[in-house]
Amino acid sequence: MENIIEKMFKRCFEDKKWKQAIGVALESRRLDKVKDAIEQSNDQIEENLGYTYDIAQNIIKSKSFRTEVLRILLLIYQKRTDSGDFDHYKIAKCQFYLSMPDSTAAMLEKIVKVKEGNSFLNAYQIAFDICDKENQTYQKEILDILTKSLEKYDHPDDESTRARIVQMCTILKGDIRDRLYLQFLKKNNHTDVQHIMNIKKAIGAKSSILHGATVWCNGMMNAYTTNDSFIKDNITWVGQATNWNRFNATASLGIIHSGNKAKSLEILQPYFTGAPSPEMPNSPYTTAGAYFAYGLIHQNGYTQELVNYFLDGYRNSAQNEAIQHGVSLGLGLVGMATKNQDIFNELKQNLYNNADSAIIGEAAAYGMGLVMIGAADQESIQDILNHIDDQKHDKIIRALSMSLALQMFGKEESADTLIE
Repeated sequence: MENIIEKMFKRCFEDKKWKQAIGVALESRRLDKVKDAIEQSNDQIEENLGYTYDIAQNIIKSKSFRTEVLRILLLIYQKRTDSGDFDHYKIAKCQFYLSMPDSTAAMLEKIVKVKEGNSFLNAYQIAFDICDKENQTYQKEILDILTKSLEKYDHPDDESTRARIVQMCTILKGDIRDRLYLQFLKKNNHTDVQHIMNIKKAIGAKSSILHGATVWCNGMMNAYTTNDSFIKDNITWVGQATNWNRFNATASLGIIHSGNKAKSLEILQPYFTGAPSPEMPNSPYTTAGAYFAYGLIHQNGYTQELVNYFLDGYRNSAQNEAIQHGVSLGLGLVGMATKNQDIFNELKQNLYNNADSAIIGEAAAYGMGLVMIGAADQESIQDILNHIDDQKHDKIIRALSMSLALQMFGKEESADTLIE
């Protein structure tokens, strides 16, 4: 069998059928032949690199084998950087998949140092892509490396390189992306207010379930657009919500204003006090919803200042279960995928200290999972498994199980043992 396959490779190479050679090599897991076929394809090398990359991303089922293929591709790409004919975007994607932020930062710095032409625009686009698609931990590591690299460029001749790196850092902070998204979605919001008014009219005044669903419906229809006119114009009607429906009504502002970080406190401040208007009397559920909304607005945007705000929320909650529920969810959203041990421990402590409260425990468990998305951290997984064994509340058990699922996000077959 091996001889037959070897002859097939030889024939493909002689006939310059590079894609067939790559296909057979991937099927038979011969990475040496994948490398040979790409490197020997001369003027088709870029096309074959892209072809192999697409197969690795979309067809190869095994994560470990896909990782090996992408590592080979990255080696070939990096070898070719000296020739100037290479694809920065795919290199950046391979580096992200292989978790190599230092290599990505070095590549971006190298691109912006080229004084001729507009290649620095490629670096800006890659920075936008990282900000838009990759997790915030990876993004922050690249930002920190590039910020430190500015110290090297203090000579007048380095002024343009320094300015470009500063611009990349601004992009990686996410403020430009948020502003552009908000401008675009606000300008292109074609939500028909009459639809939501018709739904409101049709449901009547008696069903709290339908009332809550209509408020959520408005949030989804106007997500990211900052258009909260329906809630403002119908504040008396919205104020009819009680208990957790009031929490949901306030939280829906987080969906509508998601990304509107600059005005988040201005929008939510009346709700943090629990009484945004005379029509909506004071309620801890309103305050809890405001914390959740604040997390939704700042989701995936970790700063220590934000974390401190939520920690103050715990301290100011007067041990109210609903408020601690909202704070835990918001803290999880802000720390999403950071693998930040301090935030995880804070949420875990909140879970342990309120072992008899399903309301606090459920939100803390979800928050723990959000912070550890994709971490597959064995110590914290064991902590969660131990707590599930000691737990009697169905809601907390379910939330902790979801937390385990989030830990294994993107881990594919390596999650099988835990699943079983």
